[in-house]
Amino acid sequence: MKWLSQYSLIKSGGKQALYISNRTGHKVLMKKTKIQSGVIEVGALQKLKGNTFPKMLDFCVSGDEMHIALQFIEGDTLNYLKAKDLCPFTANQVFLNALTTLDEIHKQGFIHCDIKPENIIFDSQFRVYIIDFGTAQPLHYQRVRDEWRGSTLYMPPEALYTPDAIDYRSDYYSIGKSFELSLDHKVTLLSYNAITCLKSLCAIIPNDRPSNLSEMLKTLKY
Repeated sequence: MKWLSQYSLIKSGGKQALYISNRTGHKVLMKKTKIQSGVIEVGALQKLKGNTFPKMLDFCVSGDEMHIALQFIEGDTLNYLKAKDLCPFTANQVFLNALTTLDEIHKQGFIHCDIKPENIIFDSQFRVYIIDFGTAQPLHYQRVRDEWRGSTLYMPPEALYTPDAIDYRSDYYSIGKSFELSLDHKVTLLSYNAITCLKSLCAIIPNDRPSNLSEMLKTLKY
């Protein structure tokens, strides 16, 4: 495809590949997806502002697929916490920054709908990025039963039983489960306030989860 000729392949893997831009010399993550998911992701990334989401650099439609060129983010996914020799500072900082990033997504009018460890990246400075907006939806979008396509292990109960109840708190459950399962026995490294927050995020009933993440974040900073 002619459009891809402006990039040089570094590493290929599944539906994503690492390229380098022939024009800028910067690394680029090239994502291949179905047009429906691609349109959703491009639309969300064009509207999201800030440094904790990958920047959408370019895109191209080819047949029934879309290629999206994204800013490459150096870092580790949340799964790495299982193997990493963590200290309490690192665990708490990554947790705090992940919730801050998620809160920013919601403030800018989107629900992510597929929060999982693979979609949470932290760098050497513990900055946390949330990626993969192919299932994102506007905050006040009226959903139907088949529109939650997140990963089963981190899927909130209401996505299966009461899909009309899905809202920003559904992301809370998913991010809570992501940290709970990624930290495993290391969850004790979190502060008392962080553990209390984690438990409330993972509540089965949406009304038992936080109603305002911004307020909860204030308690984690002290």
